[in-house]
Amino acid sequence: MIKNFAMHVQAKTSLVIGTDLFVGFRPQDAPDTCVVLLESIPDVRDFDLPDKKEKSIQVLGRNNDYHLAQAAVKEVCDAILGFDNAGFDLNILPTEETATVNVAVGTGPGYVGQDDRNRHEFSANFILRTQDI
Repeated sequence: MIKNFAMHVQAKTSLVIGTDLFVGFRPQDAPDTCVVLLESIPDVRDFDLPDKKEKSIQVLGRNNDYHLAQAAVKEVCDAILGFDNAGFDLNILPTEETATVNVAVGTGPGYVGQDDRNRHEFSANFILRTQDI
């Protein structure tokens, strides 16, 4: 699902998968300005509703400039939250296993600090609710 999620982010932002948008991990040779989408914890399932689950996605962005790092993560947040009037329903995400996906909870870009090369990092977190087919 995270790959489809990344394709949605790419379609709604200026970021390009494999160039400045990475999925699952950030390569060691990633540029100073980039964003990575991470699956931060395993899926959460409710035993009473076995076809539904919640997936946590972390958006982690960095840049040499504080404000540009924040702006990169905010751009992704806006795409995820559908600030383009698409609403919260991310129906482009369904796969052969998942019927619907919507954003349940989101946090805006929060400052993490600087990495070992003094690049500023911001993070945002989202919980996606899905329903299996």
